[in-house]
Amino acid sequence: MRGRTAPPPTLVFALPRTNDPSQAVDADYFTRNPQTRQYTRHYIPGETPEPMPPGTWVHVMLVGIERVRGFAPPDVGVN
Repeated sequence: MRGRTAPPPTLVFALPRTNDPSQAVDADYFTRNPQTRQYTRHYIPGETPEPMPPGTWVHVMLVGIERVRGFAPPDVGVN
């Protein structure tokens, strides 16, 4: 049976913003888990300039000294 597949996760690259609550959450996670280079968490409202839909997952990775985040919105209306 053929069906539509979900679109690939949306990747958003944004510089840290003053009111971005996720920066402290990610820094705290990597401080408490220094052996870890990546983790996945739920989207925190306000961490991107444009809001993401409820149910969005965020994959956070350390690349060198930078944190990179990939956003994966939920499958909405995909059959």
